[in-house]
Amino acid sequence: MFFKGNKVRLKNLTSIQLLIHQVTKTPLITLRKSRSKDYRPVLNTLKESWALWLTSHDKDIDKHKHINELKKDLGLFIQRRAESLLRGESDNFYDFIKQAMDRMYLHTQNKTWDYGALSFWQKAEKTDRVYRPVSLYNQAYITINLGQEGYRQKAMDLLNESKKMIDVYVSEVSNTTVCCQMSCLAKFEPHNRD
Repeated sequence: MFFKGNKVRLKNLTSIQLLIHQVTKTPLITLRKSRSKDYRPVLNTLKESWALWLTSHDKDIDKHKHINELKKDLGLFIQRRAESLLRGESDNFYDFIKQAMDRMYLHTQNKTWDYGALSFWQKAEKTDRVYRPVSLYNQAYITINLGQEGYRQKAMDLLNESKKMIDVYVSEVSNTTVCCQMSCLAKFEPHNRD
């Protein structure tokens, strides 16, 4: 029994090693040459994508089903993902935030250029309503640093919009907290005395 379990684990490990080999065959060197500043963030996002892909195909890997098909699928998946990330396209909110934060760091090193951070904060703003005030604030910060024509008014508009969103959030949280406190403090009669 002990040896049988080890053989299964060894087989799974071999399958996963084959898939890892497929990921490393993906032309990330081209990625490195295309945009050196984007290489690290894209690579980190690809690692996360690989982990999600691995999790979603876990049962097939455990059953050792169509390993060659899985390798081909993974290669295409990673390639498409890398290409879309380099074009700045994604449907994942966290990709926008990750890219925006990495580019924001570059912007703090050289405040005369935004490194594309502004566009990623705008994408994050449109994607997630809750995170919108943070996105607006960061857009205002970049706008002020760039100092282009009309930057003061544009930054004020962004900050005022951010403040409105925060006020709404604080109001919602306050109302929820008050309702919870009222329900905990009130002495309700039980509906059923049995």
